[in-house]
Amino acid sequence: MKKSAITSSDLRSYFASINGDLRAVRDRSIPTTGLAGAFRRSELAALRVEDLEETAEGYRVTVRRSKTDQEGRGRVKVIVYGQNQGTCPVLLLRTWLARQGSNRVRCIARSIEAVVSDLMDSPAVLLPMS
Repeated sequence: MKKSAITSSDLRSYFASINGDLRAVRDRSIPTTGLAGAFRRSELAALRVEDLEETAEGYRVTVRRSKTDQEGRGRVKVIVYGQNQGTCPVLLLRTWLARQGSNRVRCIARSIEAVVSDLMDSPAVLLPMS
């Protein structure tokens, strides 16, 4: 059975259940970025910090390979500011990256599995599978 895609409303419900520490910032940042960029789960998990370029409009994200790009030609997706500050992917991603300080992760994928696991355990949220 195919699951329904996650929505902003689902994210707000999930966000209400987590605190404001660094892990919570990460747990907010990754799914909002995924939703805003219409990323497949595998694309999001493969992202590296160096794939992110902050711009005046938000972020340019280089997707190196995806299910529909088996040759690995890559493509760029743009993540723009959201209307709601609490679910704005640009602000959340910027905050997460800035708050990591010297512990900054190079590969976002290390954090993806923890977030996906938490989201999958949340009864309010269903993630699309790629």
